[in-house]
Amino acid sequence: MSTLSEQELAAFSADFNKNDKNKVASRAARQNGLFEASFNDEVSKRLNHTFSTELDIGGVTDQKHSGRCWEFATLNVLRHHFGKKYHVKDFTFSQAYNFFWDKIERANAFYDSMIRLADKPIDDREVETWFNFAGQDGGLWQMA
Repeated sequence: MSTLSEQELAAFSADFNKNDKNKVASRAARQNGLFEASFNDEVSKRLNHTFSTELDIGGVTDQKHSGRCWEFATLNVLRHHFGKKYHVKDFTFSQAYNFFWDKIERANAFYDSMIRLADKPIDDREVETWFNFAGQDGGLWQMA
């Protein structure tokens, strides 16, 4: 794997800045964020918000703004299967319990990685990634 040279980066930048449309798009992304600048309302209008399958599960739990959608979504799916198997309608799994153990597991993974990466500089890409990841609440489906 080779790194980009200063000359290559300068050439990419010059090529990008030749096109006035790129300058406008770049300014829009910096001012409004990439998501807002790239939002296409024509595509949004074509989305079908009608679902053909509905599950009789009672209510669902809401993460509000906790950043744990991955955990709530997983527990809502499990809740459906649990309710069906045990004939329980409004059972709720404890998100706090799972969240606690997720934090413990993340701390363990962080410490193991710090031991493994102890000889790397602080600005190493993997070290920085672990430092950025350590305190976050967000996650992925498979983390549940």
